[in-house]
Amino acid sequence: TWGPAVEYANTLSANSDLCPDLNDESVAGDWRLPNIKELYSLVDISNHSPSWAQGIPFSGNWSDSPWELYWSSSSFQPVPDSNAFAMDAAFGLIWSYSKTFPENNFYTWPIRVDR
Repeated sequence: TWGPAVEYANTLSANSDLCPDLNDESVAGDWRLPNIKELYSLVDISNHSPSWAQGIPFSGNWSDSPWELYWSSSSFQPVPDSNAFAMDAAFGLIWSYSKTFPENNFYTWPIRVDR
């Protein structure tokens, strides 16, 4: 759900249990969940399933469903305490979802904080 996704991104660090293959010498606080505009900037809507733009730095296995939903750090302003935006990477669609609904276990794509 959204809260653990934010926490995961904020505590991500190199060679940790969260991401043992990350070897960039980062420490907790170097990463965060992107806002919805940043997440959407990775999309090319002329592509689908997945809609990722050519040249994005995806290092996972494309067959592992990378076109699922991805959380953003952006809250949905009409109900900011309960909903946040997520992006459907199949077509680049953006939706508002409950932050706490148990079935809303979406992917995260942490981004490095510019220091």
